[in-house]
Amino acid sequence: SSSNPKMYLGAVHHLGLAPAQVCMVAAHVKDLRAAAAHGLRTVFVPRAGEPDSAPDTRARADGGEVDLVVRDFYEIARMLGERKGERASWQRAV
Repeated sequence: SSSNPKMYLGAVHHLGLAPAQVCMVAAHVKDLRAAAAHGLRTVFVPRAGEPDSAPDTRARADGGEVDLVVRDFYEIARMLGERKGERASWQRAV
């Protein structure tokens, strides 16, 4: 099951980080919900034609349920570069 803690916390453990320092990037909202339930940050990247990849998914700042919504992986890199304060807070979260 995708909600199995080992799916998320195992990777966190191997990285030697706290869950809030790790971000799951996915096109499936249900997987991001499960990751968030285990304390991970979440980034939604829509993928056309994918079930559970709703194009109307919103970030928490806009009343949604994921940390960040982006169009593609390039946007993730650009946004993290622009949001240095937020990125720093993710990195020191414990």
